[in-house]
Amino acid sequence: VGPVTHIDVSPVAPHQVAITSSTRIHLYSTTTNEIVKTFSRFRDVVYSGTFRSDGKLLVAGGEAPYVQVLDINTRAILRSFKGHTAAQHLLLSR
Repeated sequence: VGPVTHIDVSPVAPHQVAITSSTRIHLYSTTTNEIVKTFSRFRDVVYSGTFRSDGKLLVAGGEAPYVQVLDINTRAILRSFKGHTAAQHLLLSR
């Protein structure tokens, strides 16, 4: 477990919270304060996990030189955007 590098709140009810730390993004329930899902497919440190405006997807970037789009329900990686030459520290998807 490492330091928290990013926090984002889903714009759609039930307003889950994505907490990015080390090589994981944890989704927390705002009603139970428990982890409901974990995205842990990252080999390198992740710096941001940001919800899309409809709350169905997460955009994630970190030390690896690519950005990934993740499905919230299935935890599948839907897309990887490669071609970056440096770490991706902050991603905005709205």
